[in-house]
Amino acid sequence: MAEYRHSITARQYSKRVFANHPFLILSSYVLYYLMVTIMASSCFVFTSGALYVITLTSFQYLLLADYVDSQLTIQHQTIYSINNVHYQEEIQRNLRQCCIYQKRIDMGVERIFKYMSPIMLTAIVTGGISILIAFYIVITGINPPNTGFKMKFGVVAISYMLVTFIVLGQGYSNASMEVYNRLCECSWYYWNVQNRRTYLVMLANTNELKINAFGLLSVDFPFLVEISRFWYNILCFISNYRYTLTFEGATVSGT
Repeated sequence: MAEYRHSITARQYSKRVFANHPFLILSSYVLYYLMVTIMASSCFVFTSGALYVITLTSFQYLLLADYVDSQLTIQHQTIYSINNVHYQEEIQRNLRQCCIYQKRIDMGVERIFKYMSPIMLTAIVTGGISILIAFYIVITGINPPNTGFKMKFGVVAISYMLVTFIVLGQGYSNASMEVYNRLCECSWYYWNVQNRRTYLVMLANTNELKINAFGLLSVDFPFLVEISRFWYNILCFISNYRYTLTFEGATVSGT
């Protein structure tokens, strides 16, 4: 009698192994739903953290704007008649304090955006995969992983990861630029226009307190460079204000 050879597929072999070892089925359930839980939780935690960071940083800029508005107290009608040395020293002291506060905020913002990029990209990937898994569970029902996972689903998940990492890189940079831009603009809407313009001109032209508009000289991210250009455009826009304030070893001037 001819020998009968029966070949089994990888899926059939997997089913046989799982049928003979119930512990593997239980382990697969635990691993499967643990992965889904971790992905969903990471997305929730990251989203909540990002909203908290944006809210907190925006609030810090609002406090800085209020501080400058109350302490700097430079009005349009008094710009051309500041000759009192004591008043100049007070302005110098207040401006230096404002720069210290702003540098502290900038350090926090730069640190946040430096470490947020890989976290956000990972959260996007894990979030998308968790959505795919949830969608798959809804369609196929809750089955043991050895019968539920199909090769097509694995290909879809892997393709999603690759496309996300490759395509969304530039999109994330643009989104980060937009978020950072709106974040920096937020506090300025609530600030007196004249004080805002005066503060920017003084900040840009004071030699003793030399500082970039938002501390971006030491940052290598392209989208932050675009924000720096945005603030320099503001400085160009206010170039029609002409005045000179003499500090100790520094001259603040607008042309």
